[in-house]
Amino acid sequence: MWRFDGQAALVSGGGTGIGLACARALTAAGARVTVLGRRAAPLEAAVAAGAAVDAIVADACAPPA
Repeated sequence: MWRFDGQAALVSGGGTGIGLACARALTAAGARVTVLGRRAAPLEAAVAAGAAVDAIVADACAPPA
């Protein structure tokens, strides 16, 4: 198993599905994970469950207004 101790990871779509599974796996491997997504509630739930240390609500596909 790979270890990511002391490394940072940003997981897009990290509040649900495959992104959440990736965030959990990276956290279990020692990474400091930040999840990124469009909806605050799933991201906050991921942080509360310990899958990530921080969350950013953003739409990576939306152009700036």
